[in-house]
Amino acid sequence: MYQYWGKARIDCEPRYHLLVYHSLDVAAVGNRILSHHPILVQRISSALRINQDQVIPLISFILAIHDLGKFSESFQGMVKDIFLQIHGRDPRLCNQLHHSNLGIKIFEKIFEKTDLNLTKNLCDGDLLEFYLGYKYCLNATFGHHGMPPDMGAINYTPHYLVVTDDDISAASDFVQESALLFLHDLNTKIPTQDDEFISAQISWLLAGLVIISDWIGSSGFFPFHNSKIPLKVYWKQTLDIAERALPVCGLSDYPVNPETGIRSLFPVFSAGERAPSPLQELVSTL
Repeated sequence: MYQYWGKARIDCEPRYHLLVYHSLDVAAVGNRILSHHPILVQRISSALRINQDQVIPLISFILAIHDLGKFSESFQGMVKDIFLQIHGRDPRLCNQLHHSNLGIKIFEKIFEKTDLNLTKNLCDGDLLEFYLGYKYCLNATFGHHGMPPDMGAINYTPHYLVVTDDDISAASDFVQESALLFLHDLNTKIPTQDDEFISAQISWLLAGLVIISDWIGSSGFFPFHNSKIPLKVYWKQTLDIAERALPVCGLSDYPVNPETGIRSLFPVFSAGERAPSPLQELVSTL
């Protein structure tokens, strides 16, 4: 899983940032946003019917696998010189699916082709049951470029044209490591959802969270690394960076103003420069 790039550039060294690290950068941003905005935690907890202390670990795990589709030779081969540098050969597969669609394709192949078992860390069901129950949340995460995954294109494209068995194995290893990293301290398992539409209620919020987390996690706040270090060590580093990045991006927590009414919200009224309309006055008293 350390043989895949997540971000690449041409102007300076290192040329690429490992995919496992970029994935954790994005998870770290989302983790810190939720930590600073408990109202979002409450909304997700209520919508998914899970405990509030399960929200941040679960969403961090889901965000960490947002770029699972980049664990594919067809994507990796888009930058041929980096692929050659890492693998010592030219890529053999061409890019026929956007990596948001590849994420679904690879996730499906993980529970078809591997014996990955997340029962101890995730839920009482297997990975397939988790996917079916949280499908809308996962689709919102994989489809983090403005559109949900195109299931027609995913089902139409044979997997062997876009991913190799080694890709699926590496992606499976990363899913397993992410589950160990984020979910091992949970006191209770994440419940398996019997109704897939439960996750649809919160999928729009999650789509916004993963998009803004990906924007910030792809920015200059996070330096490129292509040397291998344990994910647990890297997670602590990137979590600190994400914590420092949020205030710069205007996303840290702000105290709630105890005052209400139009005069407290708009200084132009409190200074007497303008007078509220009768309707504005009435609304301020409600």
